[in-house]
Amino acid sequence: MPSFKPRPCIGVDLGGTNVSAAVVDSNHRPVRTVRRKTRAYQGHQSVLNRIGEMVALLRDKAGLKREQIAGLGVGVPGPIDMTNGKVMDAPNLGWKQLGIRGSLKRITGLSTILDNDVNLALYGEVKAGVAVEYEDCLGIWTGTGVGGALVLSGHLYRGPQFTAGEIGHTTVLPGAGLGRKTLEQLGSRTAIVGTLTDLLRSSHPSKLNTMVDGDYGQIRSKVLSRAVLAGDSLA
Repeated sequence: MPSFKPRPCIGVDLGGTNVSAAVVDSNHRPVRTVRRKTRAYQGHQSVLNRIGEMVALLRDKAGLKREQIAGLGVGVPGPIDMTNGKVMDAPNLGWKQLGIRGSLKRITGLSTILDNDVNLALYGEVKAGVAVEYEDCLGIWTGTGVGGALVLSGHLYRGPQFTAGEIGHTTVLPGAGLGRKTLEQLGSRTAIVGTLTDLLRSSHPSKLNTMVDGDYGQIRSKVLSRAVLAGDSLA
């Protein structure tokens, strides 16, 4: 039998704030990476073109021709219609019922696969990360929102509407006001920063004031982590 040598792939993590991309070798190791701001406000075509530029840059940095790349995988923050390559709803990007798989294939010249970002993140952990010993996993990612994914019997479980595992939209405070009911509305980084900002503006003492010099727009995950590790009670 002829020997088969796996080819490198390119993976893209499309977030509400940033787009990260990497060339990944056959041992699941990133060999070249690049990151850009998403700028979803410029429209979906601008975002897709930016991904195309990032893919081309990665190929150049890795010294790879297009035919040497096995394909492109893109994680999107929302449920994906796997049959039609369509983003069903990505609130952090402002996308609804948007077919992008074909567009990305044309822009990059690479066979393209789309899936929910947390689905891909959890599957990566099961195949090559901290969950390699487990066949059944729930993955939870917090950031701009709260994403969730399920791997059952070693396979991604998406459910009949492609939204299985999305616990971020679970109502946890049914009697609360609008915008304060779900896990994502309470526990995402966005929600935490919003609550902290309101408290800081109400003169609650915190190390965060000096960390960001009063500019609350600078409060991000790294700043929150530093404040917690510094023993800041409010954080």
